[in-house]
Amino acid sequence: MIKVGFINIQNSGHAGRGIGTYASNLLKDLYKYQDEFQVQITEISTDDPNFNSFDLIHYPYFDLFFHSLPILHTPKFVVTCHDVIPLEFSNHYPPGVRGAANLLLQKLALKNVSAVITDSYASVKAIRKYLSVDHSRIKMIYLGPVKEVHKITDPKKLSLVKEKFNLPDKFILNVGDINWNKNIPGLIEACEKVNLPLVIIGKGAVTVDKLDPGHPELKHIGLLQEKFKSPKILRLGFVSDSEFAAVASMAILYCQPSFAEGFGFSVLHAMACGAPVVCSRSHSLPEICGPAAVYFDPQNPDEIVAAMKKVLTNASLRSDLIKKGFAQAGNFSWDTAAIATLNVYKSIISRT
Repeated sequence: MIKVGFINIQNSGHAGRGIGTYASNLLKDLYKYQDEFQVQITEISTDDPNFNSFDLIHYPYFDLFFHSLPILHTPKFVVTCHDVIPLEFSNHYPPGVRGAANLLLQKLALKNVSAVITDSYASVKAIRKYLSVDHSRIKMIYLGPVKEVHKITDPKKLSLVKEKFNLPDKFILNVGDINWNKNIPGLIEACEKVNLPLVIIGKGAVTVDKLDPGHPELKHIGLLQEKFKSPKILRLGFVSDSEFAAVASMAILYCQPSFAEGFGFSVLHAMACGAPVVCSRSHSLPEICGPAAVYFDPQNPDEIVAAMKKVLTNASLRSDLIKKGFAQAGNFSWDTAAIATLNVYKSIISRT
């Protein structure tokens, strides 16, 4: 029996983000299949007194600018690195002196890791380039949609959610944080030009008013703070999975205008809920959406508007995108992700 310690993320600052979604959903299916693979999964903290008694430790996150990964360790290590976007766009994510020093330590620690798991081929390329990880140690494993997120057709449920959040009859939806790479100013500009309200889900859009635009990573925040004053922008903050499913099921369009994404939970969930998707032709998004989206260059505002109008004015195209979206979302599952992850564990131990 292989003893695997899975690092708990609750105290890492990642719990409420996509990494939290990854860890919690993956763990459910790791437990489901662990006996079949003769693996025993235990969720542990980094200061667990039995840390060195495990055969393998899985860190479900990799911090770029915080020294969170031990350089010397007794057990074998597996690390999940979802993206290196701050390194790809360093002008927008300055690490500072301490962050730069921590990055060097993290890179050094990474040299002693048995495998690096990531979520897309786009991230594989970036990890090789910016973290100098040998291709043979990188394992690409797609993630799955949250199982509670699916198309809602019950009129009563839809009506209750619409009333709770005071949603308009027609709206464009976006989900996620407000970091620079999400290109929210470009999204707002496009929504203004197609004259439709924008609904944003995620706590970042709600807390943005409290942020300091003078921070080096938050230069774009001042513009957002001003734009968010528009009555045609609804910021819902955090919502439950069932509420998200209802909102996405009512959206006339889902738009993801990101300059970069490591995976793309938001577009995957939008497709699972039957929202037609328009998104960037960049990084991982074409991998996740496949034929089920209309694409645009996120650097070109006119292309974003054109993609929106193309879908909004063509009922046949909308229907086709919805149908293809359901099929595309069905290609991703946590069962598959868990089985692939367990195979990584097994392959590492078998080499010792």
